[in-house]
Amino acid sequence: MKNLYLFDIDGTMVDMTSAHVKAYRLAYKKVFGIKVSREALIREFGDVEKAMHEKIFHHYRISGKHKIKLIIDLYTSSLINSFKTANVKVLPGVKKFLKNLKTNGQLLGAVTGNSKVVGQAILKRAKLYNYFDFYIYGGINKRAHIIRKAIVKAKNRKLKFGKVIVIGDAPFDIRAGKANRAMTVAVATGRYNVAELKRENPDLALASLGDYDRILRIA
Repeated sequence: MKNLYLFDIDGTMVDMTSAHVKAYRLAYKKVFGIKVSREALIREFGDVEKAMHEKIFHHYRISGKHKIKLIIDLYTSSLINSFKTANVKVLPGVKKFLKNLKTNGQLLGAVTGNSKVVGQAILKRAKLYNYFDFYIYGGINKRAHIIRKAIVKAKNRKLKFGKVIVIGDAPFDIRAGKANRAMTVAVATGRYNVAELKRENPDLALASLGDYDRILRIA
């Protein structure tokens, strides 16, 4: 039977860390006149947009959470504009793994805490968009809710599948998968190493998706 594979985007399939950081820093500088550190931003990567900025606001003692939307809007426009020159790096093993899954008739979903505009733009720029059967974008939803929406969407489309396999680079992804009783695969291609990811007890932890054959053996 087919399985349902749900892939996070940033840090799992592509590396756009520098482009994200630059766009966020420009937004905070423009709205609040402050220099948010690269480390403060990267520390929150993997969470959905709203939760990420709530933590940054708290860290820098910024008031006016109603301005989170403004930050996100400015970040989005800046990031999209940067695609004219930004390098979108597809991470090791990703395309080979996606091709393998599609060739074998598996179901693929892209799930992300990014907004629809940003998520689609990244996938299209990286030439990964057409591998997926459907897409679930976050923005303000909790990560577990995004995974749940993906599973429900697959069922509503009457797609038949056995296991649900959540693949991501952060503890948020593993926790969200477990909350939905999915198999979880952690890849250390983001800001967390294998040892840190193993603390969340994923079903499998890999250095990169270059080792995707190990996923196929347990799926």
